[in-house]
Amino acid sequence: MYTLLIADDEPLIRNGVKKIIDWESLGFSEIFLAEDGQEALDIIRKNHVDLVLTDIVMPFMDGLTLCKLVKKELPDIKIVILSGYDDFNYAKQAINIGVEDYLLKPITKNAFIERLEEIHNRYEHEKTQKEYY
Repeated sequence: MYTLLIADDEPLIRNGVKKIIDWESLGFSEIFLAEDGQEALDIIRKNHVDLVLTDIVMPFMDGLTLCKLVKKELPDIKIVILSGYDDFNYAKQAINIGVEDYLLKPITKNAFIERLEEIHNRYEHEKTQKEYY
């Protein structure tokens, strides 16, 4: 089972994402919530987190800064940006940092689940490869 962190400054988004998805069926046993990038980083440093879903624009520390720090300190953590900003520069920076995906809000539940299933399958494949070697 995997762990998830949802970082978004909008409580409706943060709690909505947690509630609308059957996380357990996707292999996630624990879900952490953070309302800004700094709180997210603190949670990541104190807990084992496998996947981070983050917004870009948040107080105290934006999502891109969070992504850079996480990838530097814990490069195996998968990161998905869930943002309302379709600015190409944000997406380009996210790719350079090494995020798994850049999803635009609003996203349909089915499209979101599909991306999460792909990430889960990637985790399983990587886990199998590590066990093999």
